[in-house]
Amino acid sequence: MIDTLTISHAINSAMNSTRIEPKYRVFQQHSLDYIACSNIVHRWGTCLGEPQEHLNALYGSGFCLALNEITKWSLPLTLQVFDYINANGLLISYDCPKLVDVYIFLTSSSNWTPFGIHQDFEDSHIIDVAGFGRDLYLWEEKPPFKPKIANSERFTGIHLDYKPLLPSAKRLSLKPGQHYNVRQGVMHIFHALGPGVFIGLSCKESGSAKDHAYIPPMYDPNIISNLDTLLGRTLTWLSYTCHENTLITDFGKVKLEADELIVLNTLSCQLNKPLLANNWLQDILQRRLLAKLIKVGALHAI
Repeated sequence: MIDTLTISHAINSAMNSTRIEPKYRVFQQHSLDYIACSNIVHRWGTCLGEPQEHLNALYGSGFCLALNEITKWSLPLTLQVFDYINANGLLISYDCPKLVDVYIFLTSSSNWTPFGIHQDFEDSHIIDVAGFGRDLYLWEEKPPFKPKIANSERFTGIHLDYKPLLPSAKRLSLKPGQHYNVRQGVMHIFHALGPGVFIGLSCKESGSAKDHAYIPPMYDPNIISNLDTLLGRTLTWLSYTCHENTLITDFGKVKLEADELIVLNTLSCQLNKPLLANNWLQDILQRRLLAKLIKVGALHAI
């Protein structure tokens, strides 16, 4: 289950970061609101409730917050999202899935997709999390309009005069706890029926076993305390290399202290074996090392 309190904590971490700039946009109806984009990181503060209601309290109705890389800001949210992915087999149809992004949309009221009818260039797995639900309009057989530039990734590939085109679309309804995969290249638009939250997974077939269907919580500022969410879980290794005192993965790198390197070296002969997280959480040194390994994706929980 993906819960909104965990989402709120992740957004809090992103909006209050002083080291890493979060990737977000704030829309009012169909317009990018530059004023809101500039001040939301100062106004957001600490949300302890429903994030869509917090957005409404700050800006009123008609607003939408789109925040990319949301799971990078929270180990607990990473666990919840990947539990949902695995429990529902969202990526089972791919031979070599590459997870490009995990993003979130908040709507403060009933609203349409700010950029109208559009297509994405990866599959978009939409998970409705909370609120009033949403309707999806899809044109799976015949596009409702012809972009001026084929496969446009920007403004020439969107259409805001969408209401006359809705009768020709396939319409689906999503409620919290439901999901749907909007396939790559399919024209679509969402209609949020009220304040709500959905998480989107951008995924594609990579053709390479080196790509990952995983994104680690690289930016989580509270990862040491959040390690307790690993209780009862098994940890598995992903590939890494060490150069002097730096551990390097496909996701990033982290410096290790001398005592951390000693612990890691003792485990080097067990990389094909899963680890029990509980064994790591009682010792301060191992807890510190575990946080670093989780952050850069050398270990992940299953």
